[in-house]
Amino acid sequence: MDPNYVESILILNERGDSDAVRPWLVHRGFSVTPMRAGFLVSGPKDNFETTFSVDLAEAEPPIQLPIPREISRYVASFGIPKPRQVH
Repeated sequence: MDPNYVESILILNERGDSDAVRPWLVHRGFSVTPMRAGFLVSGPKDNFETTFSVDLAEAEPPIQLPIPREISRYVASFGIPKPRQVH
């Protein structure tokens, strides 16, 4: 796994407007893949750190990311999940 690449999960709330949230993320350089309840949001670690004002250098998943004011009315949760273990 590339330590400079991040995959996160954004869950929309009951007012979730994917037409408002997706463009906001794409405009900021993220790859956005639709999922049943929201999006898989991925991109370079430094893009996450800059956009969401977080330091991920020493962070261990699971991590809750701040929800930006511009999309907060549509988002229930946003975070980086703990990687699944493959045996």
